[in-house]
Amino acid sequence: MDHARDVAVLGVGGANLERALLGAVAKGAKTAVIFDSCHGATAGGKPLLARLTSIAADANIPVCGGSGMGFINTRLTAVASFYGAGHLRPGGISMIAHYGSVFTVMGMNDPRFRFDLMVSPEQEIGATVDEHIACAAGREITKAKAVFMEAARNPEGLVEALKLARARGVPVVVCKVGLTEEGARLARSHTGALAGSNAA
Repeated sequence: MDHARDVAVLGVGGANLERALLGAVAKGAKTAVIFDSCHGATAGGKPLLARLTSIAADANIPVCGGSGMGFINTRLTAVASFYGAGHLRPGGISMIAHYGSVFTVMGMNDPRFRFDLMVSPEQEIGATVDEHIACAAGREITKAKAVFMEAARNPEGLVEALKLARARGVPVVVCKVGLTEEGARLARSHTGALAGSNAA
């Protein structure tokens, strides 16, 4: 197939990720999903996570992951995740979860929640949590946003995204983890996130 892909799902290990992402970009992929934890180094000895982030920035494409569960758009039946979504009924909630277990437990196990969009950005290689919030706020079908957040890697962008949601009348419910020393340590070990100040 020679046409451009909308989404490249890179279900490969770290040793092959640099080549896979470069290949997806060369084929014209508009976005990518990475499940691998992205630890370690490239064949050239550079930190893998930094290299993937650089590729995404140079290509100007959003990348969901790494170390995440991908995304599901129930209304479009677009599934780029480990999980099938045939049992999900679309609604008006957009969920952005930094933790895969939250993505799974809330998204897959409780039929009372009707998610239109579920995203697991984790290490935010090419799209930060504020960008996901802003994107969801701009969708007419989004009536509320649920956010499980380890860190705000772009605080100024987060403020602007929350302002946009408020201006559109879309409530945002944020569960911020890493408030204790132990929680912050777990956040660092999970996605390398700095949990930041609870006061901030």
